[in-house]
Amino acid sequence: MEAKESAYIPSKLDDPARFFFWDLDVGLTFAGVGGFTAIMGAPMIGMLLGAFAGYWLSRVKSGEGRGFFYALLYWYLPVGTLNIKTKRIPPSWIREYTG
Repeated sequence: MEAKESAYIPSKLDDPARFFFWDLDVGLTFAGVGGFTAIMGAPMIGMLLGAFAGYWLSRVKSGEGRGFFYALLYWYLPVGTLNIKTKRIPPSWIREYTG
């Protein structure tokens, strides 16, 4: 008998990236907030704040499309922060078009 491997195999090729069992943006929010407060000397408070920030972000994202968080970053961060340079996506500061 063969040993059963416990590797995660995505069911689709376009599955989002994961950080442990969270989506990548939620996991990085948890790790960023938790890591920052751990460096400041409060690791337990950082874990709680990181868990709350990750939970809040997942609740904000629920019911929206897969790119909702990145769309928020595009619209509300300053121009050039994300370094998105494509011809198809207009700059976020242009709010109205004529024509």
